[in-house]
Amino acid sequence: MVLKYSKLYNLMDILIKKRDEETKTSGFRTVINSNHICAILKDGHPISYGSNNYILNKPLNKHAESQAFDNLINRIGNVNKQNKNKNKNKKMKIDVFIIRTNKSSSKPCKRCMNEMINYNDTGLFNIRNIYYTSKDHETGIRNVKFSKLVQEESYYCSYDIHYNMCK
Repeated sequence: MVLKYSKLYNLMDILIKKRDEETKTSGFRTVINSNHICAILKDGHPISYGSNNYILNKPLNKHAESQAFDNLINRIGNVNKQNKNKNKNKKMKIDVFIIRTNKSSSKPCKRCMNEMINYNDTGLFNIRNIYYTSKDHETGIRNVKFSKLVQEESYYCSYDIHYNMCK
């Protein structure tokens, strides 16, 4: 199911407000308004969130996509324990929506793509569509099938390049 752009714009506004609230409560100050936030969607509704976490001057960070999947996997694990592993062999059909709060490009980097490929290959998920903000796209949001995005050339984020994590 491909989501309508109007629904994505509404969700984007909610996610930006959510990220702004996180930043305010954390006390973290940034000079750049380009924080990322990711929502994993099931049937068009967010079921998990994540946002970039950086530890300044240290080569450790968690991208929004990783955090969203970690949160979902933890929740699935708790639900499966309660339901005694009911439907544990059934792949969950999901979409991923990644935004940058300044609405610039938020195409997943090489590290995040590799993680999503691994998540898809685990048998837990069937990642169908990736939606991400893109100032180069006429609508401001690009929608691409995950299988197609895997075939595109990916890039290393500046953080990974800076800390030589892209080996």
